[in-house]
Amino acid sequence: MLKLLYSFLLIFPFFGFSQDYYYPTAVELSHPELVIKRISFNDKNTVVEFSVTNNVMGGWFCADKNIYLFNKVENKRYNLRGSDNIPNCPDKYEFKRVGEKLEFALFFEKIENHGERIDLVEDCSNSCFYFRDILLDNNKNRDIHLFETSVIQFEAGNINQAEANFIKITQNIPENPTHVYGFAYSYLYKISLQREDKSKAEEWKSEFMKSNLPNKDYYLNNFN
Repeated sequence: MLKLLYSFLLIFPFFGFSQDYYYPTAVELSHPELVIKRISFNDKNTVVEFSVTNNVMGGWFCADKNIYLFNKVENKRYNLRGSDNIPNCPDKYEFKRVGEKLEFALFFEKIENHGERIDLVEDCSNSCFYFRDILLDNNKNRDIHLFETSVIQFEAGNINQAEANFIKITQNIPENPTHVYGFAYSYLYKISLQREDKSKAEEWKSEFMKSNLPNKDYYLNNFN
């Protein structure tokens, strides 16, 4: 009965207020194949939705009951209340093939003031997963994902598309910016040098120096 209730809340999240963060990034994580699709803070609980991709023959997955969110603002743990579509260890879901995806959700106690960073930790003894410093800012996460795509485009030789995306990243630099904004400028500098347009490269370096980005010395080594 409890699992049916959680499933109902997951399917119908529009009852009550919900603050949602989509595909949030993390500074450190244990299992790259495990992706957080959404974190929802509502007036009842905190919901974390996942997708995990099986990469090996005979793969399996489960979620320990001792999983918690760590709120850095309050220096406090918020415990797991329930789950949907994932067995609790030692029970496990056994994948049928390589590449199969399993989507599931975990439900935690309600968090009212979560700040911009939060941890998710599976507190167990074997193959435990964790996400450290999950970023709760949709705009910053969007720019991080766009930066990762732009780097792939740049390395594949798709310079024009990479350039357009790097420019898009630099157009709106937020407060407390992540690393991607400074590196986006350095890639624009490199692209201009590849085109043998030294004047444009210096323009990008000048724009970088005039920006509100902190720790400029950290990025300057990439302007060469």
